[in-house]
Amino acid sequence: MFQSFDVTSTPQFGRDRVAALRDRFSGLGIDGFLIPRADEYQGEYVPASAERLSWLTGFTGSAGEVLVTQSQAVVFVDGRYVTQVRQQVDLDVFTPGDLIDEPPAKWIPAHAPKGFRLGIDPWMHTVAQVSRLEKALNEIGGTIVLVDENPLDAVWTDRPAEPLGAVSIQPISAAGVEAGEKIAKIADGLAAKDAAAVVITDPSSVAWIFNIRGQDVPHTPHPLSRAIIHADGKAELFLDRRKTNLEVETYLDGLATRL
Repeated sequence: MFQSFDVTSTPQFGRDRVAALRDRFSGLGIDGFLIPRADEYQGEYVPASAERLSWLTGFTGSAGEVLVTQSQAVVFVDGRYVTQVRQQVDLDVFTPGDLIDEPPAKWIPAHAPKGFRLGIDPWMHTVAQVSRLEKALNEIGGTIVLVDENPLDAVWTDRPAEPLGAVSIQPISAAGVEAGEKIAKIADGLAAKDAAAVVITDPSSVAWIFNIRGQDVPHTPHPLSRAIIHADGKAELFLDRRKTNLEVETYLDGLATRL
């Protein structure tokens, strides 16, 4: 089913979960932690194991962030979710914030104390996002702390397992171009630009290049994966082997080194 009307919001647990997260701040040397809805693949849809924003706050919208400090917990949403966030979170614990007019990079200089140390999981943020946060923190003499392990995951004791959706081969009748040809064309483009390699971090791009499909996330038929294409035509594919059967293994091993 494309759309589900199941109620998955759990605002009643927000207070205890925020308290458990804050208990880990001292050991990490941070004053606050920023949790986006995005996962490490930056996709619009995320698997159940990456629904960190929803688990902590109860908010189930498709975009948002929560900044938890020792004294506040602000859930930033855009105009689509102004009503929803107030219905889904415990307003005694969380304060709704404006993701557009005052996102975390603007909220921090205006509200955070001097020397504020912001913890982030670097896998969950783009380079541009980190740059904006660093600029904001510089205004108040603060710093970013890149944590080695996500502290929210440490307190999410019943976190679902990471997805292992079966990978299938997209037939040439649907793909149009063989994967080997695509890899060769990318390699030619790299050589023309005197570049050694390109890192493919978008699973949709990986699925297109290798003519594969997956079942790891809702509504998006790609396997969570990454790849590196080299100017000499070689490739590495980062894809969990538990997602592939013998036929798919043989096919992919003919295109890339599996890692």
